[in-house]
Amino acid sequence: QFSCDWGNDPEASLGIPELNSGSWVPCLTIDQHYEDFLYSCASSDDCPGGALQISTKEACDSRTSDPLCSEGRTGEACATCLPDYYGASSGTCTKCSVTPSQARLQGSLALLACIPLMVLGMMFLGKGASMSRFALFRKLKTTFRQLLKHAQVLAVVTNLNVEWPSTIHPILEA
Repeated sequence: QFSCDWGNDPEASLGIPELNSGSWVPCLTIDQHYEDFLYSCASSDDCPGGALQISTKEACDSRTSDPLCSEGRTGEACATCLPDYYGASSGTCTKCSVTPSQARLQGSLALLACIPLMVLGMMFLGKGASMSRFALFRKLKTTFRQLLKHAQVLAVVTNLNVEWPSTIHPILEA
């Protein structure tokens, strides 16, 4: 877990040893001992290891990334993805190509694009010719509400941390 390879430099043995890949310690202050906080990571790719640093409590609290975690990872033993990153099936954290606001905008535009298609579908494929405008509007309103409810459920489901079957992964990663 720690690298004790000091080579020909005996003074290096007096310092804090380097952390091997696959191990992690939190940001330590001067009064903490790293042996008390040593964690094993799920993968050595998540925690590449490196030099341990002793910091002040303020420096630890204001830190936005963890130098002992690979890119896109954070948290205890580098177990979670940073904001704007997502966990792929390979276990790596990949930067999102679309911001949440862009995704909401795209979804809203797709939903709005469905309205004219629903109107045309009801008029030409349904009983549009014999249906009154009020009945057509009511049917359109009901269809739009159902579509909106499905979009809301889909938005909630995509935020859940679900381990999907491997057959679904290509669809989710597209």
